Amino acid sequence: MNQLYKEHVFDSAKDLRYKADHLNFQLESLGSASVELSNMIRMELAGSTAEFIDQISTQLTKLQSENEAVISQQAYSNHMLANQYSNFVNDMNAQYLTIR
Repeated sequence: MNQLYKEHVFDSAKDLRYKADHLNFQLESLGSASVELSNMIRMELAGSTAEFIDQISTQLTKLQSENEAVISQQAYSNHMLANQYSNFVNDMNAQYLTIR
């Protein structure tokens, strides 16, 4: 019995990586607001001297650094997941058929 193997494309391939842009924009906005808040706190503490002020400044620097790392990691993850999503959708848009 003869068989024909054929790939049927239901829909053309699409670039869906833009799906992560909105969330990444929100993350960037959050990061900017965090930097702005840290700078404002530093300006308020600039004229003060005390041991607890130094501890606050040190803790603020540490938390700001951690915050930037988390935002950067999440933006990277969003980018990678958007690529994977785009590939999944495009793979489902085409199917192999066997015609007998």
